[in-house]
Amino acid sequence: MGCQSEVAIGQNLVFSVVTHDNTGEATDADADPIYRVYEDMTAAPIVTGTMDIHDAANTTGYYQATIVCSVANGFENNHSYNIYVQATVGGATGGISFGFIAKTDCSCPTGPGAVQVTYVLTDSATTLPIADADIWVTTDIAGTNTIASGRTDASGEIDFWLDSGVTYYVWRQKDGYNFVNPDTEVVP
Repeated sequence: MGCQSEVAIGQNLVFSVVTHDNTGEATDADADPIYRVYEDMTAAPIVTGTMDIHDAANTTGYYQATIVCSVANGFENNHSYNIYVQATVGGATGGISFGFIAKTDCSCPTGPGAVQVTYVLTDSATTLPIADADIWVTTDIAGTNTIASGRTDASGEIDFWLDSGVTYYVWRQKDGYNFVNPDTEVVP
């Protein structure tokens, strides 16, 4: 299972799992795997869902899901969370779990890509950094497919994991500022 160990509240957590048959060979599951997210030692999950097959043309048994780690979804600062994933392959059911911590002050990079990119937000009039601005990245100019999000640090910076050679659209928001959104960026 692939998952980061920390996530900033307000960001998306993308996690993955590879399903196998009883010999250990990567095999597509009989149905999409299910996941349940538990806070600390609670018995009831705060988020549940199913994972989607990812890049089926080039992979076998590779599933991903995205969770919005927001206060509205029940995530709290410095709390521990466990994701339990269950899948059935060839009639046999198995499970795996992974833990992470949610933080309000995390500078954890988010995004599905392979290249860590630092986005810097400055005031166009003063060139000073803009801290605590909400930033989100989409794959479309309409802003409907958000793949990463977070908040700028004291230096006006935020890190994302993006793919090289791809055009992304960066959206910015902070009280007292009027940004021209989106900012179009191509990852080198």
